This record gives sequence, structure tokens and C-alpha cells, in this order.
Amino acid sequence: MKSKINLFVPVAVFLLSGCGQDSPQTGQESGNQPASTAAVPAGEGGTSLANIASGVYSIDPMHSYLTFSYLHMGYSYPLLRATGIDGELTLNGGAMEESTVAIAIDASTIESGIQRFNTELHSLQYFNVEKYPHITFTSRAYGPTSDVTGRLTGFVTIRGKTRPMTLDVVINNAIIHPMSKKPVIGFTATGELKRSDFDMSRNIPFVADKVTIDIEAEFVEGSSETSSGAAMIAMDTTAGAPPESLIIAAVTTVAAPDSVVPGSYNIVAQNPRGETRSTLTISGDGTGTLAGDRGTTEFSGISFDGKGFSFSLTLSSPVGELEMEYEGLVDGDTIAGTVLTPDGARPFNGERNP
Repeated sequence: MKSKINLFVPVAVFLLSGCGQDSPQTGQESGNQPASTAAVPAGEGGTSLANIASGVYSIDPMHSYLTFSYLHMGYSYPLLRATGIDGELTLNGGAMEESTVAIAIDASTIESGIQRFNTELHSLQYFNVEKYPHITFTSRAYGPTSDVTGRLTGFVTIRGKTRPMTLDVVINNAIIHPMSKKPVIGFTATGELKRSDFDMSRNIPFVADKVTIDIEAEFVEGSSETSSGAAMIAMDTTAGAPPESLIIAAVTTVAAPDSVVPGSYNIVAQNPRGETRSTLTISGDGTGTLAGDRGTTEFSGISFDGKGFSFSLTLSSPVGELEMEYEGLVDGDTIAGTVLTPDGARPFNGERNP
């Protein structure tokens, strides 16, 4: 099944009155009625996909939820959620493996319930929502493991990084809704991601790298301007992703033969104890070095975006290894940006070496 999905939706919502009303979808219905409609009264039919028509289905935002959790210093599993989710399912009830999904999430709606942490989540340290406003998922294949379960594989894109993802799916129900009289299909899905695959390595290993994704989603027959727009965003984002059979490992390096970024720079980073001076060397093949008082650190996986660049590296220090994430811009012979450290974000600037 291929899909684009906004994966973050409010967890605590008691919409008792909403459950007794029509779905908020306003788009055109497909107009195709399942052959079994007459034999399957509204509200009955169970999980057989033969009970509903094949065609395009859009996410019901009132009854779709996405949360993710992670282990915090071995103590607890905090929950994060997002409220901006939209997208579409193209259902082939007779051949579920030919169905596809495309979802887009508004990254600015990701929240923790704590305003200070929400601000941090939206910043450069994590989702960097100003530069990367969407999180997307598009499916590539669905493999049934029973009549009501299966594995959905596809690509998730976070912070401009596209990685393969597998979701374990349960088809909860597929019926004509007893109130709206529209075909509805409901799913539960779970999966896992690594923060480090998306340049969000801050505080690892004290805060776990692994993140567990939990999704509850209902899709209603028909399409709308918002659902089709979200699906288009997701498909455009992963249009260049390779077939899953060709994926060997996550690759973050983007060659930049025409970029203005490669070169050697003397940079100064500000920190609470003063200034740290070092020499940053960036190569067009995505490798580089950072040389300073503590020696030289080699790194790879540099991503280029015109005059922009980003990369992460691990520095050795008296207190252990420190994960650092750099992001910046080159303007002529001037370089400036931000380095994210376990202690927070620090600005840096410098000049190109002759």
C-alpha cells in the first residue's frame, strides 16, 4: 500500500458528539458503491474489504491519531503528538497489495503539552519547521500476513531526509458508516524510527535514539482539496526515492560539484565560556574535517542545498563523546550558521582561507 500521511494527531480527544455526526469531509465521493452494499446493512460487515468500494479515501481528521514515544534516561516513555495530518488512500479491495497511501504532516503541529519543549521541537535542534514544514510518508508495497493484518513498506521524509520505513498494520473495520452512510475503513499501525537517521541526535544515548510510532486512522470515501493537496506534497517529496529493493543503507551525502560551499574556513563558535576557534574543511564529495585545540575530527554525510550545508559529527571530550550538528550558509568568502550541542544552539561565523 502506498501512502502519504501526517503522522501526528492529538491523543486525548473525547469527541462523543462528533462520533454521532457525518465526517467533516466535504469533497466529492467516488460514486462507486460496493457490490455487497445491499447485503451489508450500515454499521455491519466487519473487516472484509469486499464490504466497501474500491477508490480514493481521505483521512478523517476527527478520528485519526498519531503519537510517538521514546525512552527518557531509562525512566519513562514521553508521548509526542501532531494535530495536522491529511492525505489519501487509494484502495483496491480485491488486491490490497495494489493499494497506495500518501500522507503529509504539518510539522509545526507537533507538540508535547509543554510550551517550552514545543518551541524546542520546532527549532533547528529538532524538526526545524521553518525550513522543513512537512513530514511525509508514501507507501511502496503492502504484504498481507492474514485477512486483517499486513506489513506496509514505504518512505518517510523528515528534515529533508528520506528513509525506508515499515509499519505493521491491522485492518480494524471496513463498513458503511451507520450515520454518514459513507464507506469507511479503519486501521491501526505501528513502526519504529531512529532519530539519528534524520539528523536529530541530540542527547543520545541519554534519550533513546529509537522512536516508536503509533497510528490510529480512519479513511472516508471521497477526496477533498486538502486531502489531495497533502497527498501531492507527499508524492512530490519522495518521487526520487529508490525502489526498496535497491536500498542498502541510509545515505545522507549529496555530492555538490557545482556548490559554492566546499573550501577551508577559519570559524569562531560562541559558547558560555567564550570563543572556540577551529578550521572547518568541506569537500564536494560530502566529507570534511574540523581541526582545533582537541585535534582533528573527520566526518562525512554533508548535505548541500545551494549556498547552504548541514552535517553532524562526534567529538571526543573529557566527559565523553558529544554529538554536534552544523547548519550554515556561505556567502562569497563568508560562512555563518549554527552548531547544535547537548547544551543548546551556538552561532558560528568565519572566513574562507585563501
